[in-house]
Amino acid sequence: MEGLLNDMNQPASLALRPVPYLVLLAPASVLTVKSVAQICLALLFLLAIFGLPKIQAQRLTSEERWLGLSLLLYPAAVLLGFVWLNHYPWRQFDAPLRLALAVPVLWFLARADLPYLKDYRLGCALGCMGAAGWALWTVNLPNAAHFNRATNSFANPIPFACIALILAFSALPDTDCKPMERRVLTACAILGLGAALASESRAILMFMPVAAILYALSLRRPGAVGRRSWIGVSVVSLALFGVTALLLKDRVSESIQQVTSYSAEPVNSSLGTRLQLWNASARIFLQHPVLGVGKGNLPQELKLLAANGSISPTAAGFDHSHNDMLFLLAETGIVGALSVAAMYLAFLVAFAKRLGSADARIRWAAYAGSVTLAAYVIFGLTDCMLTISMQTAFLGLSTTLLYAQIRQWERFGVHHA
Repeated sequence: MEGLLNDMNQPASLALRPVPYLVLLAPASVLTVKSVAQICLALLFLLAIFGLPKIQAQRLTSEERWLGLSLLLYPAAVLLGFVWLNHYPWRQFDAPLRLALAVPVLWFLARADLPYLKDYRLGCALGCMGAAGWALWTVNLPNAAHFNRATNSFANPIPFACIALILAFSALPDTDCKPMERRVLTACAILGLGAALASESRAILMFMPVAAILYALSLRRPGAVGRRSWIGVSVVSLALFGVTALLLKDRVSESIQQVTSYSAEPVNSSLGTRLQLWNASARIFLQHPVLGVGKGNLPQELKLLAANGSISPTAAGFDHSHNDMLFLLAETGIVGALSVAAMYLAFLVAFAKRLGSADARIRWAAYAGSVTLAAYVIFGLTDCMLTISMQTAFLGLSTTLLYAQIRQWERFGVHHA
């Protein structure tokens, strides 16, 4: 790394020195110690602000500018809602702000020449170990709030499972790993998968086949995907789905029972409460379609609906919709929901274009970015992933780091990797 830094001017090299350590620490700590990943994002933001004016590199491409701006859309939509309603609950801006902090990091690291993907993958492997430790601790302790489902002290089981799966699939080895490294990374990934399964989140059933297909795409050689390869991928995906369904059979059976027994009367089962929240959120959105009722105002709207008997008091006790898009539509309207959808789509397109790269490292980084986004979208169907600062910070930081690494290699090649 010293040779790389000596090729750059001194202020920029000083800003780059801590980057590999922060890149490793963020995924390693995201499920282990509260707020450390957010501190890593804040430090990377400060380093980027310091180094961005100094770094000597090519100009930003239109894609880099657009991706950076896409991270600003949701925070801007929230601020617009504050102004529109003349109500400024700044605490509600905490989570969206994390996406804005990632913008200078993206623009700075995309023009640096500092490989750190191995540090990120090692951090994910360590994060899997931490998640497994929390899972062992929580499932063996009385935990009435979560019925002994794996979690930690600062995340609910669903986001815990989401991030644990991201860490697990991001820790998997690529084609260039040495045999011993491959075995260690695979073992760590299995620990992360086990931690996610112990959370008993049913969204895992949808995510596992998607992640398996993306991983297979990252390992293939361009032009080498034939009929037999796709058959193999399909078999593995179905096997993962089957094993996951078997391990979560009690939760699946509970869902089926709730669906078949659900009636027009409000019910307070897990599924029944969600259905009430989804219906209520849709009604609130239709009454306030452009900018919603404002960040932080959904709970009081739910209480009003409970007061007139539209939903049960149990459902009115929640502070979000248990669905990302419905929650965004209710609180920030079509403007906020489209801003988040645009961010997801922009990064998904950027990563998807690189899944066919001739370079294995670029394919793997694109796969890891795609897995991260797919997890947030899928788990966002049954929970709200962008309401907690830690979860939002991890999304912004991980996608930014992976995309910036890809752009470095596309600019400077992989001779330093």
